[in-house]
Amino acid sequence: MTPDDVLVDTWFQLAVVRVYGPWLSRGLALSDAEREWAAGRVRHARLVLAQREVKAPSSRYARMAFNPLEE
Repeated sequence: MTPDDVLVDTWFQLAVVRVYGPWLSRGLALSDAEREWAAGRVRHARLVLAQREVKAPSSRYARMAFNPLEE
């Protein structure tokens, strides 16, 4: 992979953790199959990020980066 490919894939893996991570909560009404699928996606994304030694940005940073008009 080129450095650009790695950067794009890293941001994708971070997005996977942010989107599917909350699905792992027992408070959501999801089937076991959906929860297991989400857990697999998140587990893989965390593994890739750990191999690249990437730390997820804080939620405050993400809010500022993706929703600059909201506080």
